[in-house]
Amino acid sequence: MANKLWNGEITAKGIHTATSVYTFKELRKGLFKTLGGGFDTLKPGTPLYNRAAQIELDALLFSALKNNRLCAAMSSLKSFGVDKETFMREFKLAFDTSYITQLDAELDHVRAVTESAKQWSEAVERAADGFDWLKYHTMQDERVRDEHRPWDNIKLPLTHSFWRTHYPPNGYRCRCYATSDFEGPEVHPLESELKANPLAAEFRRNFGADGKAFTGSPTHPYIKDFDFAAMRPLNLQINALKTELQAYTQVKGTAVYEHPLINPAEVEMNRKQAVRLSKTTGAKITLTPDAKLTGFKNPDSIAAKKPVEFKHITGSNVTNTIKRDVSHAGKQGAHTVCLFIETEAYNKAAVIRALKAVAGQPENYTGVKLIVLQLDFLETDILIERDRIGDFDFDMLP
Repeated sequence: MANKLWNGEITAKGIHTATSVYTFKELRKGLFKTLGGGFDTLKPGTPLYNRAAQIELDALLFSALKNNRLCAAMSSLKSFGVDKETFMREFKLAFDTSYITQLDAELDHVRAVTESAKQWSEAVERAADGFDWLKYHTMQDERVRDEHRPWDNIKLPLTHSFWRTHYPPNGYRCRCYATSDFEGPEVHPLESELKANPLAAEFRRNFGADGKAFTGSPTHPYIKDFDFAAMRPLNLQINALKTELQAYTQVKGTAVYEHPLINPAEVEMNRKQAVRLSKTTGAKITLTPDAKLTGFKNPDSIAAKKPVEFKHITGSNVTNTIKRDVSHAGKQGAHTVCLFIETEAYNKAAVIRALKAVAGQPENYTGVKLIVLQLDFLETDILIERDRIGDFDFDMLP
């Protein structure tokens, strides 16, 4: 990694993939150890499965951002004109701090968040049986943080706003926990104590409910003031890492695998398009979750290690819609764009005009190499290489 940074092979807008993947897998070990196994030990579709999937995704995103932070710092140092010996010495100091000292605490945090997710899922289940109150506990020893001591024995309904901000963990290596209980009497936190001992912003949440171990707060030091929209190379590298996730389930009878955190509004149509594309190409299709924290919409899936974006065309202005969709897919970093055109929207002449426009303005469609026409009334997809649209026999279109 150090040599690649020195040689300029990695920039301030990139990551060292191998180190990022190593970090991610180390953090995932904490997730699986706390769960007592991998995703095969959980039932897909359950709240705990989905929270575990969120923790895994969060660990992946965090690992990439952590690595980019080091890359950016070292790139900045190099810009000051330091010699190679100084650069390598400073890199080792920074690397040891980030990947030895800090990683240990981050691994503990993943374990704590996973335990919190387990306990929160159990608390929600117990609430249905009448145990719909929670009681806060510290370890009641000399290691308890002073700001956490006043919360010991607080007892409130599961739905109380206190648990949205103070459900443990409430700090790195926090050992506090909560237990389910019967109704009342209420033991409220004192407002004066809450104001006197405010939680750090990145911990003022319920990790057990959202599963976002690191990226749930915009004040996290790896996220704060970070212009993700300007970091297209980083976004593309993060997207490529999503095949490392294990929370995918297979769509029965197909070579399509989907993540539980796909946008619910898109999953049905994306699944339909992915199944068609897989049958046409024989490729395994992975429907990936979106990394919303980046402010940059990732392509919907990965096929043969290439990003694929799905588009659904229903309106009458087919020419402009296709041009817009292919352009957007290119900006997102898609290699392939699949255009599913509904029967009532299909117009052969309009499709031909759009394809010729795409071929004539390559600078507007950077990155897109393959266009797949998925016509609703045809069972077989039509694959067109963007660079060879001029050679395509348009008489093949129905």
